[in-house]
Amino acid sequence: MKKFRFSLERVLRVRNLQQQLRLAEHKRAERALAAQQQKLEMFAGERDLQCDSMQEAQQHEFRTADRMNDWMYLQRLERIITYQKAVVVEYSQHEQAAKKKFQLARQSCLGLEKLGDRQRHEWFGEFIKEEQKTADDRPRQRHRD
Repeated sequence: MKKFRFSLERVLRVRNLQQQLRLAEHKRAERALAAQQQKLEMFAGERDLQCDSMQEAQQHEFRTADRMNDWMYLQRLERIITYQKAVVVEYSQHEQAAKKKFQLARQSCLGLEKLGDRQRHEWFGEFIKEEQKTADDRPRQRHRD
């Protein structure tokens, strides 16, 4: 009986490569999303510090110029945070799309792997039957001393 050969082995290798590429894209998207979320947290922390600083300054001497600078800085931080939230949403959508592509690539690989396993199992069953048939057809040799 001839050796087992999965006819779709090349397709499986190509799909495995595609799966690895999709996994790399997904990991890059995850890292980019984490970086953008970290930036958002940094800006939100800066805003919180600015608010605390402004509340402390209100308890001291009143200077219009200082208050105006504080409010302008706070408004700028709010615009940055609003923009950064939009960036995080965009990166989150990109990460979800990359995850979905990876899952689809993984499913196509799993389908081929299961098909290959099924064919290998069938081949092995036929191989065992052939071996048993060959063993049954041979005359038994008795050792006579």
